[in-house]
Amino acid sequence: MPLAGHGLRPTPLRRRASRPQLKRDPLGSHYLSLMTVPNPWLMFALGVVPTNGLWFTMARIVRRRGLPFPIWNWGMFTGLSSFQRVIRQEAVPGRRASYRWLAIAFYASFAWCLFWFVRILVTGAGP
Repeated sequence: MPLAGHGLRPTPLRRRASRPQLKRDPLGSHYLSLMTVPNPWLMFALGVVPTNGLWFTMARIVRRRGLPFPIWNWGMFTGLSSFQRVIRQEAVPGRRASYRWLAIAFYASFAWCLFWFVRILVTGAGP
């Protein structure tokens, strides 16, 4: 046998390198608890407050120009189109940029609220 005396063994006879077997969560982290949302109503409410603040700020800006900005129900579309008109007509570039950021923040905040509201409806999460 050519391998005799050299300390070499054929592959199937070698022992596998042993590695310590770790537990699933050796450090006690709470990875799964970070993935679950504690209360969808709370997440919805966290979006409602800034959305309303941005909405009334936009209303104040539009109404100063004498344009219509209804607050409730389907008047939202009229209000948003009036605010877009204000952005287009603004002559000061810095103010126009601020108005654009205000609109972007409103849309993002509104999307947040809409997402959580739909999630509440789909999952049936009660208050």
